Amino acid sequence: MSSRKWFRSVYIMIAAGIILAVCCLFFAIFNPSSKKIDILNLVFLSLQALFGLIIIIASERITHKFFHLFMGQVFLSWSIISILLAVAIPFTTKEFWPVYGILAGIALCVSGHLKYGSIKFGYLIPSVTLIGMGMWYLLFSMGIIRLSFRYVVMTLGPLFLISIALLLIIYYFVQQKHKELVFSDEEIGVFSDEEASFKFDSDEE
Repeated sequence: MSSRKWFRSVYIMIAAGIILAVCCLFFAIFNPSSKKIDILNLVFLSLQALFGLIIIIASERITHKFFHLFMGQVFLSWSIISILLAVAIPFTTKEFWPVYGILAGIALCVSGHLKYGSIKFGYLIPSVTLIGMGMWYLLFSMGIIRLSFRYVVMTLGPLFLISIALLLIIYYFVQQKHKELVFSDEEIGVFSDEEASFKFDSDEE
């Protein structure tokens, strides 16, 4: 299969994985405790995990794209945790949903490290934000913190925004001393152009 066909196949699998994720979420929320629905949900999750694995392999051996690697890891990790949630973990999706955000944050950081061979702050900042927010919401969804969520948002919301601002300020000063941890202009250009394009060297010739 040519590189062009692989690119298109990967994006088709990403689109299919998103559709499967929406279907699985629908089943998890509106599941009428039907055995047929449960089996169908597990089939969808297994397909999504397979898509994730194929996308990861394709991104590392053929496409070498960050977006592909990230989405593959997200599909694979979300599918595995959803299967465990359906057959082994004694919690509901309503209680466990922030874990999906934590997994996405971990996948973001891991994908950036695999692509560039080092931890880039451009990926670390949103990764830490997703993981932090996921853990924060998990405290409420699991009932560990029993305060009103609305009360906490009103009182600690401004503190959270201030913390993000301080984190960005620290990031600015760190990048002044450690240029290797920040995207170069070439890397930003490659990321923005190649990820959303189907152009190849053969096309330009």
